[in-house]
Amino acid sequence: MKKAEPVFHLAKKIATPWGFFVIKTTAKGIYALDFPRTAEKPPVCAQEACRAQALKSARKQLGAAAEVLKKYFKGGPGNTDNLKFDLSGYTAFEKKILQALSGLRKDERLTYGGLAVRAGFPGAARAVGSVMRKNRIPILIPCHRIIASTGLGGYSQGLVWKRRLMKLEEDACPGAA
Repeated sequence: MKKAEPVFHLAKKIATPWGFFVIKTTAKGIYALDFPRTAEKPPVCAQEACRAQALKSARKQLGAAAEVLKKYFKGGPGNTDNLKFDLSGYTAFEKKILQALSGLRKDERLTYGGLAVRAGFPGAARAVGSVMRKNRIPILIPCHRIIASTGLGGYSQGLVWKRRLMKLEEDACPGAA
C-alpha cells in the first residue's frame, strides 16, 4: 500500500541564480525542496490543512527557509539551525542519519561511512547512501556534502548539481574541499 502524500500547507517559489526552487512545508516544518528541473507549481492548500495555527507555523518556516536559501546562493552561511524539518515518512534509522547530516557545517565533507559513524551506525555506509538518495530536502539537509571514499559519489539531483553546490561552498569557505 502506497503511503499517503502529506498535505502541504504552503509552498514558495524562490528565485536563485540557478533557477527557481520550490520549498514545501507542513505544520511540522520544511517537508521538501524541489530543484528547478523538478519544481512544480506550488500546491494548493487543502481545505483541512488551512487552519490558522498550521498556516502560521508553515508561513514562518517557509519565510525562514527562503531566507536561508537566498543567503546560501549568495555565498552566505545558509544557517538552518532555526528551521524545523518534517521528517514524516522516514524510518527511525533514516531520521537519525538525516538529523546527523543536518548538523554538518558548510565547510565539512564526510564520506558515507563517516556519516554512518557520526550517526551511531558504523558499517552502514551503503545504507547511508540509500538515505541520501531519499533526502527530499536537499541543500537544507546537505546530502551534497557526503562523498564516497573513492571519489565524489552520487547525488539525487545529479552530479552536475553536486559539483555546483560544492564549488559554491568552496568559494564561500576556502578550505571546504
